[in-house]
Amino acid sequence: MGALNPINLNPTALVTESNCDQEAMKVFLKEIRKEYPKADIIHAILDNARYHYAESVKEEAKRLKIKLVFLPPYCPNLNLIERLWKFLKKKLKKNKFYDTFEKFINAIYKFFKNIKQHKKELKRLLTLNFEIIQSESV
Repeated sequence: MGALNPINLNPTALVTESNCDQEAMKVFLKEIRKEYPKADIIHAILDNARYHYAESVKEEAKRLKIKLVFLPPYCPNLNLIERLWKFLKKKLKKNKFYDTFEKFINAIYKFFKNIKQHKKELKRLLTLNFEIIQSESV
């Protein structure tokens, strides 16, 4: 699971070998809150995974003062974290082989620890400026 502050590119990640579910999501929300302890409210932009809508997740978010904002269905291009995952895969998997899961996980940790070295590329990729396309009247 991952979150990204689009302003300063600070990532928050929760690496788990288990499936993502509502319990993992609640742990992840706590990790996000730890990153920004002084923030009055945190806005978390989410896709439409079922566990994001669980009542226990909503209650935990409310308790942690995290506002859950849901993207429209089938719009992964609007989700900045999806772009980050694509970039990470490009950097870590292209023409590379990890003979153990541990080496792969270590590469992911190293990527996030040194994410600032990719700042220039990420600023272009993770822009908040979206082009609005006007439909032509026929």
